[in-house]
Amino acid sequence: APTISKLFHNSEHTQLIFLAKFTTRWILYFGTPILLFVVLLPSEILHLAFGKDYLTGTIPLFWLTIGQLFYITFGIADQYFLMTGHQKSWLAISFLTFILTIVLDLFFIPRFGLVGAAIVSCAMMLLIGLLALVGIKYLLNFWIVDFQLLKPWLASIVSGVFTYLAIQHWEFSPTYHVLITLGLSGFLFVCALLLLGIEKEDILIVKQIFHRN
Repeated sequence: APTISKLFHNSEHTQLIFLAKFTTRWILYFGTPILLFVVLLPSEILHLAFGKDYLTGTIPLFWLTIGQLFYITFGIADQYFLMTGHQKSWLAISFLTFILTIVLDLFFIPRFGLVGAAIVSCAMMLLIGLLALVGIKYLLNFWIVDFQLLKPWLASIVSGVFTYLAIQHWEFSPTYHVLITLGLSGFLFVCALLLLGIEKEDILIVKQIFHRN
């Protein structure tokens, strides 16, 4: 946040854009494989973590995880509103989604229960992200999401499909099932990302980290 404020007030627009896209990519690199894993095995995770009595939360957990995938796609968009003097715009977006959440919950929860609440939460995550995306374009004149950010999403879809097809034929115990799925989905995500091509600045950062270590 302090870096965003400094770059904005020093009129370093190019660096401001770079920071937004770079940070969002790395949020996706780390967050997407974990969330993908939860999408693939929501019931197994709940069973291992809390017991079979919590399996009724499988579908809500699935929708909440999809919502988080939407949320991390837009990275640190909220910080760009708050640290560039556009906090009122962010307040308006937050207030709008807050009101819509209440209205939709009043309709969906009595009819669909916990699943309805989870679907509303997922939809609001998508909505607040889209509003933030358009708002930043209008106020700061750049798009956070571009083709570079499509790569982690494409890698997730590819790795998710292949992992899903593979685990359909496995007959392991729940613990091994979860561990193997986590390893396989993560491995396939990295492979797909490498095939799609990692940005040069990301490779440079990784090399610098290994060099320091």
